[in-house]
Amino acid sequence: MRLSLLLTYFLMIPTLSTAYAKSTWTILPINSRGVSKDHTDTFHDLLQHELSNQTGQQFVTSTATCKDVPCAEAAGQSAGADVVVFGSINELGGTYIIAVTAVNVGEGIRSSQRMTVDQISDLSTAAGRLAGALVSGQDVSETAELGSVTRAEVQPERRREGYSGPTLRVGGVIPVGDGYANVQGGMLIDFVYWYETLDFAIAPKTGLRFDATDDGNDFIEIPLEVQAYYLFSRGDFTPVAGLGGGMRFLSETRFQSVTHGEVIKTTTMDELEDSAFGFSLSASAGFMLFRTYSMSVSMLVDYNITFVELNGVKNPQSLNASFGVHF
Repeated sequence: MRLSLLLTYFLMIPTLSTAYAKSTWTILPINSRGVSKDHTDTFHDLLQHELSNQTGQQFVTSTATCKDVPCAEAAGQSAGADVVVFGSINELGGTYIIAVTAVNVGEGIRSSQRMTVDQISDLSTAAGRLAGALVSGQDVSETAELGSVTRAEVQPERRREGYSGPTLRVGGVIPVGDGYANVQGGMLIDFVYWYETLDFAIAPKTGLRFDATDDGNDFIEIPLEVQAYYLFSRGDFTPVAGLGGGMRFLSETRFQSVTHGEVIKTTTMDELEDSAFGFSLSASAGFMLFRTYSMSVSMLVDYNITFVELNGVKNPQSLNASFGVHF
């Protein structure tokens, strides 16, 4: 038993020594454009110092200058290195773009990282962060700690702005079924705030819809909704399709013929009034003109449904056609 344990111990010694054997690293001269040689050399030395502290590996010197992996592997073989690091610092409009790559000789890329700083003094911080990323295999963005965040990283990211502005819509309302006091038609005026991106638009709206007949029946509808539209083109003419929903207040007055009595029958016209708030849904389709101009116009047809019951009629529905001006 003791003999087998001793044999196992001695057999494991080469394996353990191989696993913990130190490899040899080299950092090639850093390529630069728009950055002084002193700053570039200082970054090279800082990066080697950080890598040495974090890995404990030995470093050899190589004067080869490389910009790709095959060149770096050849330089590593010539220098007797197992791992080669090459990279660049380029200045562009006051911003310094740092790119470094570690290559295992004969195996290819070990890690490739990129970082941007907006002041030369942050090169010291960048060297530590990049070294940590090359060793750990993490993305450099994941290596930030208190005291190692660059000024560029605390600046808010710039975002594209969309077009926004008020929109006025006018048009007609055509009730579908017996809802809306059973009138034949009405008018609408909608006030919309239109926010438009390259391909989508969001439009919260309110307004007033009312009957346009003189038969005594009437309705009033006030929407409080948000519509979302897809814009199929970025040119001056674009088809539009959308969905929306929210709340609507709907009130109606209708006259209904009612017969009283069994022997002597009399007929009267009773006035029925009802009102309610209800959830609403709508689907839209149409087109937009002069989209690239500061003021554009659109034509839309909406199919609407409101989930209420007024005077015994459930879920009144309507078809709306409107013309809009986007200021």
